[in-house]
Amino acid sequence: MFKCKSCGGDLIFNIEKQDMECMFCNSHFPVEDYSEDKYADQNEVYETTVYTCTQCGAELLSQDNAAVAFCSYCGTEAVLEGRISSEYKPAHIIPFKKTKEECRSIYLGKTKKEPYVPKEFSDPKFIDKFRGIYIPYWEYEVGFKNEPKLKVKESYSQGNYTYDNVYDVQPDIKNTKITIPRDASSGFDDEIANEIAPYHKENITDFNPAYLAGFFADTADVDKELYSDDVTERAQEHVLSDITSDFKSGATVEIPSGVNKAELLGSRCEDIKGSLYPVWFLTWRKGKRLAYGVVNGETGKISAEIPVDIGKFMRVSAVIAVIVFIAMTITGTLILPPTVMLISTAAALVTQYYYKKEVSSIRDKEMNENNLGALSGEDLSKAKQKKRRKKGIRGGHSGVLAVIAVILCFMILPLADTAGRAAFLIPVMFIVGLVFYIGTLKPLTQIEEKRMFLGATLPVAAEFIAAAIALTAPAQDWIYYIGCIAVFGSLTVTSLSLILEYNLLTTRSVPDFHNREGGARHERSS
Repeated sequence: MFKCKSCGGDLIFNIEKQDMECMFCNSHFPVEDYSEDKYADQNEVYETTVYTCTQCGAELLSQDNAAVAFCSYCGTEAVLEGRISSEYKPAHIIPFKKTKEECRSIYLGKTKKEPYVPKEFSDPKFIDKFRGIYIPYWEYEVGFKNEPKLKVKESYSQGNYTYDNVYDVQPDIKNTKITIPRDASSGFDDEIANEIAPYHKENITDFNPAYLAGFFADTADVDKELYSDDVTERAQEHVLSDITSDFKSGATVEIPSGVNKAELLGSRCEDIKGSLYPVWFLTWRKGKRLAYGVVNGETGKISAEIPVDIGKFMRVSAVIAVIVFIAMTITGTLILPPTVMLISTAAALVTQYYYKKEVSSIRDKEMNENNLGALSGEDLSKAKQKKRRKKGIRGGHSGVLAVIAVILCFMILPLADTAGRAAFLIPVMFIVGLVFYIGTLKPLTQIEEKRMFLGATLPVAAEFIAAAIALTAPAQDWIYYIGCIAVFGSLTVTSLSLILEYNLLTTRSVPDFHNREGGARHERSS
């Protein structure tokens, strides 16, 4: 602990005044006054208390020797085990700029925009559990040593003419330095880190443990070489973008086939330093699922995982259903049964599309596809390869659906009667739905919740029934209504399953950090 020079009381870092404040006599002192403290010597380590969660194994560092009441990562409300330890001392730190009160307001502003947010999310006692934590980051410095000869292609239209210009350029990028941060904690999700980024370089200062007074810090357990290739590639793209900024919009640098971009630009990761960045961290736990609310402690940018309150959703849906039922009853003489079945089948197809996207997202989240810091070995290699493949994907199923919609619009123009239109469109929708279903099967087998097979299967089964009815074109209206009931019944089950999936996507399973190793701690111990 840092002691007050006036009364000997404990000091904490005051965010508003950016200095040290005594918790007893309210005296204030500059942070620099404690730069020579025994905890802030010039060695590679500093002395602190490490609190370990007995449930998930998470470790948090603190300058406060008081017991911790709960774990931020798994939400366990239990006193954590503490021990004195010498920890790796980072080179830099960004002190907190946003107060806890500001953080609470930001979070409430976010949750108020969600229509089906659980009531606990607006409970003052719950929101008061926001904890200030410093997340460790690796700062990668990428340098460039070449003055390459490049070709810039510029294409633009002016009037009735299209111009294609190619310029020879030799940019002066020699000695250019670009610094890119990446989070160094396997417990801090890469996607969350990206959502609350960026942090501003002008607020970075030399590390001083005094900034940690009253806060916690996570441990750096991600190997600092992990992101070297990715940040080098990003730095290269940044330099190439700067080169084309002097040309027309859309200009590109042509890299000859087979030429290594790093060798051409002379780029390499020259230095990696440790830093601590501030976040406000909140954990919501229900059973074996967690949801995190994270606010950038410098800028206030927020990442919030907000599940849907099923009860609230069902009540609102019931009201909407009554309104729709009354509207359809009034206009029932205007909407013919084949058209009703056509509309319901189209709704089922749209539901299938979003169902497939949700299942794929849950699979990626459960397998840490977007969180490289939590992977190692073969899993890490596969994730990197998949990430590279995704860079080449453009359009996806949204483009396919758009093309299908345009083609169908032209094809159905000659079909005047509703039965003929339904007989053509519904079977086509069934075929598209079958394609969606097949594409959903693989990610379904890779996630824990196998009950989602039902939500994926029912719509395509109902579409098959509707297609069979549409092709036979029965004269009796009640047969069409049977098809409608089948489709709407499947939509009810699938929609509820979709909400459950969404809750899985916006929450996460309880983490297990008992085998955390590597990073700065591993490097120091070896």
